[in-house]
Amino acid sequence: MSTTLLIISAISAILACFASLHKDRIKDGNNPHVLRAIRISAVASCVVVAVAVLNQYHARLQASTLRAAQLQLTALTRLSDYRVEILDDFSWLVMHSLTTNSYLDYEAVRASSAEVAATVPAWEKVVSDVTRLELIKSKAAFDQLQKISRTILMDASTYPSMMPKPLVEWASVTLALKFSDLPRFIDSYHPTPESIDYANLTGQAVGTITGGIMSSAEVVAK
Repeated sequence: MSTTLLIISAISAILACFASLHKDRIKDGNNPHVLRAIRISAVASCVVVAVAVLNQYHARLQASTLRAAQLQLTALTRLSDYRVEILDDFSWLVMHSLTTNSYLDYEAVRASSAEVAATVPAWEKVVSDVTRLELIKSKAAFDQLQKISRTILMDASTYPSMMPKPLVEWASVTLALKFSDLPRFIDSYHPTPESIDYANLTGQAVGTITGGIMSSAEVVAK
């Protein structure tokens, strides 16, 4: 609607200008000096109208850019607290990946047959309280990462053009993981291509939140 009004205003200004010049030409169009003055006035009037239109267009463009930056700043600020949580949970899973792998390998053996499951006690019954608590915290850290991922993807659906691509990609990958996938994606003792890629993606996701907030804030401040 605003674009239509801008076009109508420009056309109206041009028509009014030429109508006035045409009136002068009819009144005294045989005088060469008058004709030259009319031509100069026509060119000047067109330039003035063009400059006015460009100024309005530039103002609208700046306003649009500012609104987009404000929306992105609002969206990313809501996620800013997740930066520490993502790094803390990821770091915990990395540092305690041996416990996670031990649990998953042990339970995979128990699940291999009913006979083994009946004769081999559950992992929790053969490890120390400290190790058992590490697993509980690892599961909680993994659940927290998935909760954050769901929040990010929901915000990305609300603000589709505001969420940095690495952040959305990280959230999609994380939400698709199962706890049993962790040995391939988070393992500090035997790094896999997937674990290296996921670590890089996690760093990029956290970095884009910070970078997005800084760039958006800079635009808003101007």
